[in-house]
Amino acid sequence: MPPDEKKTMAIKETMDIMPIEILKERIKIIHTVMKEVMQDGVHYGKIPGCGDKPALLKPGAEKIMATFHIAPDPQIADLSTPNCIHYRIVCRALSADGIFLGAGVGEASSNEEKYQWRAALNEEEFNVTPETERRVKFQKRWQKNIQTYKVIQVQQIRTNPADIANTVLKMAKKRSLVDMTLTVTAASDIFTQAPEADEDDIEDKGNGSGAGEGPGKTEEELKKEWSTAETELKQVAKVNKLGTAEITKIIQEVNQGKTLEERVELLQAKITGLKKPPVTMVEIEKAAETSVEPEPALKQTEVPIPTPAQPAANVSQIEQDVMRQLESEYYGKIIIITQQNRRKMLPSYDTVMREVFALGKEPGPKIKLIREKLAEIGIDADAEIAKLDQVVHKQ
Repeated sequence: MPPDEKKTMAIKETMDIMPIEILKERIKIIHTVMKEVMQDGVHYGKIPGCGDKPALLKPGAEKIMATFHIAPDPQIADLSTPNCIHYRIVCRALSADGIFLGAGVGEASSNEEKYQWRAALNEEEFNVTPETERRVKFQKRWQKNIQTYKVIQVQQIRTNPADIANTVLKMAKKRSLVDMTLTVTAASDIFTQAPEADEDDIEDKGNGSGAGEGPGKTEEELKKEWSTAETELKQVAKVNKLGTAEITKIIQEVNQGKTLEERVELLQAKITGLKKPPVTMVEIEKAAETSVEPEPALKQTEVPIPTPAQPAANVSQIEQDVMRQLESEYYGKIIIITQQNRRKMLPSYDTVMREVFALGKEPGPKIKLIREKLAEIGIDADAEIAKLDQVVHKQ
């Protein structure tokens, strides 16, 4: 037997060697998963200036682990001090039978620059922060429309380490998970692991204080979002009965944002704060009911705008306003449900709507009548309105 063959046989006797054909097949499987299952920018992504190999992201690592039935077993070491949150995680890989396959390691600390600082919410927050805990940071931001970086200035303030403890722990876990996946599956020739300073270049934007941020939105996309947000603000302002002065104040606060992107985010935050939770029938039943005035019957396609009820003597003005608002919101929704079920109500739909509109301006009696008519054909008004709310919230 030639010396080389003897050496090969000796190695096989002392080690459990994977056949070349199986190794090739596993690499082929990873390429197939990458091509047919993974998505660029979601499961992996390229970092500008870091070569041609894409960086494997946590969702991609999870796909590979699922493919080969690998179970992660993270071992956490807490290295934190009173002024610093610090974790080191060794992520062990186990087979479906519990056999140890290998491990990866990852660390994260609140002393990393991306966690030490966060973007100030506005100029006012920046100004009231002590000088030793604030700074102006030059950052690079990826411009999608011209495919290059732009240097910007960002006002930042120091973070409280305790506030980001979970974020630091999750980052350490993610780093160890990706390292373990690349090691155990021998996928390092296909993927690379993102350097800590560049993780945000291909993942979410984090807290806006890293060395670089991921691909941003184009100016055209931001203008479209701004227009949509303005329209939504008008609708929310109408529901909340905000005057011109209040809307102007909101716009002035929003315009404190130094960039269009910041202004869009501030406006969206304002709108979210103005929105109210979905109306429930429990709240409606608490609303006061007063006498009603008859009004002429309307055509079946006309939907009247409810007029607020007269104030009750034993209820405060604020409570009256809330009750009127709740009734009006619920009435508008139940009218939509009625129109959606028009065919089921035929031939009595027109008659029912004339009866509803003839009840007067107050929504309360109208709501009661419509609920009864819907119940007669087996429709639960509250359940249908809950479905409608879910659709609106998803949009």
